[in-house]
Amino acid sequence: EMHQLGLIMGLVGLPDEESWPGCSELPHWKMLESFKDTMPGWRELFPEPPDSTLSELGLLLMRGLLECCPARRLAAADAVE
Repeated sequence: EMHQLGLIMGLVGLPDEESWPGCSELPHWKMLESFKDTMPGWRELFPEPPDSTLSELGLLLMRGLLECCPARRLAAADAVE
């Protein structure tokens, strides 16, 4: 599980109270502190065009769907629009 969380945090970065209010109150949150220096790596995995086929709009959509904070996450119905 920690390996999977490491992969996720390597992509989206470690949330904080500003980006996800209440996250530090989640069970086992202290275990994630080892990822605190992890910066979002979106463009490392998905380079900018022409080196990648993922446009800025596509990246914005993906980031919205993969948002850690449930209240800020883009709903699938909204993504279709």
